[in-house]
Amino acid sequence: MKLALVLLGLLSVLLSPIAEAGPVELHAHLFMKEGMTWAFRGDFFGPLRATSWKDPFNSQANPESLESSGLSIVVAALYAHPLFTLSLRESIRRQIALARKFVLTHDNWVLATDPAQAHEALQQGKRVMILALEGASGIIETPQDIQEFIDDGGIRIVTPLHLMDDEFGGVAFLKGFRALASPFAWMKQLFLPHYNEGVRTNHAGLTPYGQWLVTELLKHHVWIDLAHASDAAQTEMISVLKAAEQPLLVTHTVLRKFHGAERGISNSTLQAIKSTHGILGLMPSEEMLEGAPLPDNCSSSIASLAAEYTEISAQLGSDSVMLGSDFNGGIPHLAPTGPGCITGTSIDQQGLWNIGQSTEVWQAMAKLGAPVPNPLSKMADHFVEVWSKAYKNALSVGN
Repeated sequence: MKLALVLLGLLSVLLSPIAEAGPVELHAHLFMKEGMTWAFRGDFFGPLRATSWKDPFNSQANPESLESSGLSIVVAALYAHPLFTLSLRESIRRQIALARKFVLTHDNWVLATDPAQAHEALQQGKRVMILALEGASGIIETPQDIQEFIDDGGIRIVTPLHLMDDEFGGVAFLKGFRALASPFAWMKQLFLPHYNEGVRTNHAGLTPYGQWLVTELLKHHVWIDLAHASDAAQTEMISVLKAAEQPLLVTHTVLRKFHGAERGISNSTLQAIKSTHGILGLMPSEEMLEGAPLPDNCSSSIASLAAEYTEISAQLGSDSVMLGSDFNGGIPHLAPTGPGCITGTSIDQQGLWNIGQSTEVWQAMAKLGAPVPNPLSKMADHFVEVWSKAYKNALSVGN
């Protein structure tokens, strides 16, 4: 009976439209001070500390900028750095507490733990925060951890792998010197080279422990994020997720054919997202967009972002391509626009440097000819619809 009632509620989510809403942010580290402690400057409930698009370790988000962002849905990515925090689990506990504090002090926001709750909030003209976890190692390793952080803590999206190989599996090599974030895997690749779609790739896939983790998370309504996983690990996860009929999700990436590293999404994974009617988030970052196409009269990365968005939208549909901006994630964002790329937004003079400019990124891409959904509320509508399918199918796996 309980299963039938849940499925009936999810069906109502799919059938009823959402009121006018703004865009979706798939990956923002709102509480990075707790994740990196002394290595990061600025508390979420304090003033912004970033002053330009080149300030990756200064706060780019706070309640005021989140309110002015126009975002209808923001996925708050929780992260704890293993070198800068005394306890990874305690860091995540503090971040969950901050998210709850935010919604308690801002009654126009709801911390949604299922798609029906998100849908209801949006229909009421409210805005939605969803908790995600980037990197499961040291945090979700036992059934007790799943009970605490997923069932009770409310985390609903998990990126199992992040930056370096661990007990769960292999990660995608980053570009340039950043590939040394996983040094042993990189050294192995030097002696036993392996390539896919023209880039060096990590040999390591999922470990048996990683296979256990993905299966258990599915049973607990979690939407698995493929970002950062090696091609080998992605292939194994995709097999499990397709068997569970879960739409695929990659929260923050760019096209590999332009980026030139495994961290960029491969064409095979892009096609897998298409076949499962999943969702992809593009990263508005100078580093990640380097090598992407530009129009003849423009040399600004906002135009590269628009070009990649246009290309991916042609395959997935514009409603399925969102932004995973990685605010506070240690990356530079978009530089000010140059001649020939003027968009009439604050990005022209200031670049992209805080979450409050989120809607302006979409306005700028539309100005440059990208097929941006109109109205932007279509994006939130589609996100909740796809999340509903992921949630329903996860429920089916667990019962």
